Amino acid sequence: MSKKIRKILKIFLFVILIGVFAVSISVGVFTVYHPQAVIDRLQPLVPSVTPVPLKMKGIAVLGDSQSDEYRADDNRGDNYPSATKNWVELLAKVRGTDFGEWGDWGEPRRTGFEYNWARSGATARSLIESGQHTGVAQQVKEGKLNVVILFIGALDFAPYITQDDYGAIYNNNLSDPDKKSKINRVIADIKTAVYAIKDAGEVRILLVKIPDWGNHLGVQVAYPFPDQRAQVSEVVKDANAEIDKLAQEENLQTVDPNELYNDLFYKNGSAKITVDGVPLERLLLNNNPRNFYLSDGVHTGTVINGFLANTILDKLNTMISNRILPFSEIEIRQAAGL
Repeated sequence: MSKKIRKILKIFLFVILIGVFAVSISVGVFTVYHPQAVIDRLQPLVPSVTPVPLKMKGIAVLGDSQSDEYRADDNRGDNYPSATKNWVELLAKVRGTDFGEWGDWGEPRRTGFEYNWARSGATARSLIESGQHTGVAQQVKEGKLNVVILFIGALDFAPYITQDDYGAIYNNNLSDPDKKSKINRVIADIKTAVYAIKDAGEVRILLVKIPDWGNHLGVQVAYPFPDQRAQVSEVVKDANAEIDKLAQEENLQTVDPNELYNDLFYKNGSAKITVDGVPLERLLLNNNPRNFYLSDGVHTGTVINGFLANTILDKLNTMISNRILPFSEIEIRQAAGL
């Protein structure tokens, strides 16, 4: 190798070493003076740890009337008692899922399964005020259960429930800061419940997102302008995005009932809903198990609860080792007495 070439190589190596040293110094200074910025940049590169599935002992529920037992104090179904069940009752009756013993537990639960704290009329705030979360946390500490489903928020965005309800958003009575404040309050209460339960022991938590009332035909009639309904939908989407964020931070699973309802409504051009070949009625409001809604026009019938249970099981079964077999359409039809 000639002297000229060796000299060029030495210069080239020297330049590389200087560059590496300069980069090392700059990174060091950046790290010293901006450690959080470095952490923020590296955080997306750190994969989240998926909790190992555990063997489910018992399962608790927090929420509102969609999860509060239909066949208890509320006596839903009236003239069709044997055919009217919600998703909790279906899992308990058909699959033997352990929601605890049936009994009269007093306030705030009244009559129902021992681990089901859901209460008709509950909002995210009243869930906290009534102590649903602390009751479940205590049962976790006692070793009675190790799986929890939190399904709350529907009434926070329902018509005619709160001052900043569906109608207030629909009618543009809330400013953007007001909407953000509402979302923050709901999410803060959900976080309070999640943190209390996680601190109680080894537990798996499944979050059910907030349903959009804009999917309800009655709401579409009462609030007829699509653009204004879309405004409410956006607020609900923003709230659900925060639930997704919480789930990611705490390694939880989520279920979106809106995806289920959209699939049921729009999976074919005629929007006909069937179960094992039996068509369902979406418009009439009575307790006939062929109907989508019960006579109150708010709560879904047994068939829809069967579909909801399967949607929940789809995620729940990733969290537990003793998995629960989803319902077949034949089983859902038979449970509804069709």
